Amino acid sequence: MNAKTYRKILYLIVFLAFSFVIAPYLYSEAGDGDDDENDFSIKASASEDLENSTCDVVVNVTNNGKDFGGYVRLEINPSGSPGGALVYDSYVAVASGETAVVEISYPITSSGMGQNAGDVWIRIVDKKENEVFAEKQKHLFDKEGDRQYGVLSMSGSSLNYIAGQMNSAYQYGYPGQPDEEWDDVYLMPTELTDGTLLSMTALIINDYDISTLPREAIEAIQSWTRRGGILVIGTGDTRDAAFDAFDPDFIDAKLGPAGSQPAYSYFSMTGYMELADIDYGSQYHNFVGSYPEWNEKTEGAGAILLLSLSLSDPDLDRIFAADVLTTEIRNIADNNAPVGGKQINSYSLQQSYGLLQGKRSINSILLRIIILIYVILIGPILYLILKKMDKREKIWLVIPALSFLFVLLVFVCTRGFRLQSREVSSVRVVPSNGSGIERDFVFGYNSAQKPWTVTAKGDYRAAGPFIMDHYRSLSASAPYSYRTADSPDGMLLKYVPETAFDEAYFTMLAENSYNSGDLAMDLRLENSKLVGSLQNNSPYDLDYVLLVCDGYYDVMKNVGSGEMLQIASLTRISYTGYSMLETDALRYYNNEDYEAAGMYEALALAAYELREHSCFAVGVTKKGEGLITDGAAEESFLCLYTTE
Repeated sequence: MNAKTYRKILYLIVFLAFSFVIAPYLYSEAGDGDDDENDFSIKASASEDLENSTCDVVVNVTNNGKDFGGYVRLEINPSGSPGGALVYDSYVAVASGETAVVEISYPITSSGMGQNAGDVWIRIVDKKENEVFAEKQKHLFDKEGDRQYGVLSMSGSSLNYIAGQMNSAYQYGYPGQPDEEWDDVYLMPTELTDGTLLSMTALIINDYDISTLPREAIEAIQSWTRRGGILVIGTGDTRDAAFDAFDPDFIDAKLGPAGSQPAYSYFSMTGYMELADIDYGSQYHNFVGSYPEWNEKTEGAGAILLLSLSLSDPDLDRIFAADVLTTEIRNIADNNAPVGGKQINSYSLQQSYGLLQGKRSINSILLRIIILIYVILIGPILYLILKKMDKREKIWLVIPALSFLFVLLVFVCTRGFRLQSREVSSVRVVPSNGSGIERDFVFGYNSAQKPWTVTAKGDYRAAGPFIMDHYRSLSASAPYSYRTADSPDGMLLKYVPETAFDEAYFTMLAENSYNSGDLAMDLRLENSKLVGSLQNNSPYDLDYVLLVCDGYYDVMKNVGSGEMLQIASLTRISYTGYSMLETDALRYYNNEDYEAAGMYEALALAAYELREHSCFAVGVTKKGEGLITDGAAEESFLCLYTTE
């Protein structure tokens, strides 16, 4: 090459360098990251929407600098230590001298909202995620007022000792939170309504004849408990009227033949107390060692503590009993489940994703065929062809070329190997009546150890990580493991994996836009059998339909669009919700029926969301619309449900 050619090559290199390296910085959009020209002030507040299970953070952003377009970022670091922060971004465009109101909503799983929140920051970042403003929020999640627990008792003054221990700075085996106060509220029967109970974290019923309560109060207590309330029932010598008025499937216990009798109790100052003889259902467990006086179970999203002793018994060691009781109430309130109760945690989610995916092993047959073809080509065929052409010296060129083609073939066949770079399984849980909130789940992974982003279609009002065990699964090494961004392009779900194939779990909430036909359920009890009908008015042929009502449980297969099922009788089966259905899914998976395993797991997730209802039907199909617009291959399950 002559000098002129070299100069042309040099000019081309300079041009490419300017185009791809220098120009983007020179022509970057105004307002992106120039701290000298950005001047913000904010005012933030937080509230809970318990009906829709969201935390709503409202940020008023006043721009005293130049016009700005970027994101308001809510950053929550649960542990307060470096790494593992949750990030919720929401797009904002605010002109110079103006104030914009930005609402950031994310799903919550308990009424604790700000408990254990750790460090909380409001940041403003430009479109390139350069930070232009940051302010630590020390009191954003402070409760307005104290926590409350209700008391229903004919001898209320004998329970005053509980209030003192509730606000102790240290409780039995559990450090208290001195900055959080608990107020006791003594209730009248007429006050047991949905509105009153909504403000209560716990309700203690002791020394009270529950059978005298109106049916509306009983239903309000049951509904409140299933939505996340903590119901404590003391019995002792008032056992006959302590809990019989509740629905059998709600309380899942009955009095034994002895009624009540003096019995040795570890919690008695005299050694013996009057203890109720209670036959507990299979869902109960002791939460104080193996002492039979203290039993609890999960009920929907809440818990029932059914005690065989009376909390007002004069022989009760009140200091010891108060330590144990208040510790458990606060522990449940902070964890949203009894310590021994079944809840979804990071291990459950990992298993759930595996069941939704089905078997994801490498297609060994396809791989063996490709390897065999490669060996044949690189061996005898290549040798014989070059020998016949008398060009065996070209083998040093042909072998690398064939190797490249082989690698390319493997890449093209990646879908056959089921090793896509990103893969998502999604579950939509949708009310079939066209109202209410749609809750969606997105489980995904990236085959490479690098951050990934997927875009969800639809108008979502809230999104966040689906982790139920106090964020123990959050990466400790990545600054922002989980991120969501409500952007002009849609809801972005972002994750920073620690390893290749590391999995992420998100949940999203949207206003229900489904209006294509419902599931109609008409059920009743006749001679201890569940009878009635189920009408599928949706346009979908449902592969499976889960039917749950008052402790009865069944799964029906292949319910076509427009089909009506006559339910002659369902045998009573102890229904334990999510754990029961996941066990069924595992059974199908182990039997290599991966299609059924995925369907059952989708039903299990739907049942988990419907745990506050005692009667519901859910149908599942894979023919519904998916959630992801780009960024991953998707397998989607649609769950349509109705409740009574």
